[in-house]
Amino acid sequence: MDVQLIALRLRVVFNDFARSLTDWSETPKTLRIFLGALAAVAVFLNIVLIRLIIIFNRPKPSELSHRPRPPDHQTHLMIVLGSGGHTTEMLDMLRRLPLSPNLYTFRTYVISSGDSFSASKATEFERSLLGTREQRSINHEGTRSKGYDIITVTRARKIHQPIGTAPWTAMKCLWDCLSLLRRRHPDQKDSAGKIAAPGYPDLIITNGPGTGFCVVFASILLRFFGFGGPSSSGNIDATGKGQWKDGAQMRTIFVESWARIKTLSLTGQMLSPFVDRLLVQWPTLVKADGKAEYVGTVVA
Repeated sequence: MDVQLIALRLRVVFNDFARSLTDWSETPKTLRIFLGALAAVAVFLNIVLIRLIIIFNRPKPSELSHRPRPPDHQTHLMIVLGSGGHTTEMLDMLRRLPLSPNLYTFRTYVISSGDSFSASKATEFERSLLGTREQRSINHEGTRSKGYDIITVTRARKIHQPIGTAPWTAMKCLWDCLSLLRRRHPDQKDSAGKIAAPGYPDLIITNGPGTGFCVVFASILLRFFGFGGPSSSGNIDATGKGQWKDGAQMRTIFVESWARIKTLSLTGQMLSPFVDRLLVQWPTLVKADGKAEYVGTVVA
């Protein structure tokens, strides 16, 4: 292309740009403020969108990868229990895995306020773990710890609670969940006032209660602002060499109830875009949601 033609086109571009600046200076001040604010909002929304894309598109770990952990590293599993049937299904599923206390060395059970049934069932389940296999959860002082805690958060919405008051209780539940994940919840302190939990959970699993939605949403908020750190497995290679980084991925799994055959529950529909894995127990649900993974019956 002729150099003179290129120079002419560049001159036209610069002239147009200069003219736009002149027109902008002549634009009314109110309109300039509005357009500037609109541009700032557009930039902000783009930054938020990019951050969410990064969060929701992180690579899934290989099902066959078993990366070594240091002896003093505690793998933290967080289990959200509902009341009644949700709790029964969750604990039945954990029994069928079976849940090994030597693999998931620290377990946090999240229950809603007033749910004494789930608290007692979680305690019974932990006693059964102690009876079948010795726990090797060691705290920082080198003494044997019980390896689990049970945390109570505000119930997101009580039965027959008016819709008008539900947003307030849901926000209180979300705040409790944020405190829980950041180890600021009062129930996480022992008699000496020390925090027993090892840090942000490596894995969060829920099967339907509204509290589960608040826990997952709280984990997304924390990850959005950079809390939780990268993979807790760090840069460990296949030979076990490398640096083990602090932090946790806070990966999330939603397990749909065995009773849901044709359609997902409301919680399942709400959590589907946000959880890392959505597991269903009936093949017909795979058609209802493209993200769903059929795993067969996971309850006894």
